[in-house]
Amino acid sequence: MAAACILLVMLLAYVFLTPMGALRAAVFVNLYPVSAVTMDARFQRAADWKSAGTAIYEITSHIPHERATDSDLVNWIVYRHGPFYTAEYYGWG
Repeated sequence: MAAACILLVMLLAYVFLTPMGALRAAVFVNLYPVSAVTMDARFQRAADWKSAGTAIYEITSHIPHERATDSDLVNWIVYRHGPFYTAEYYGWG
């Protein structure tokens, strides 16, 4: 039981305290679990028009594909809120 709690705390720390963890969590929550685990991403650019705590990441492999629009979900924005990170789909451009 203690090992499971420690593992859960480590997983939550990865998800909320690192940009890549937040990105993987956002992809997972958007119902692309395989992509969330297997994807590679790279820092694309800072979002100058957004607040200083944002960055754009581009998924370079195992890109989630949305069937409804027949498009790849390539660019994601990661927000920094103090020590915590969250992410959401940003768009193609």
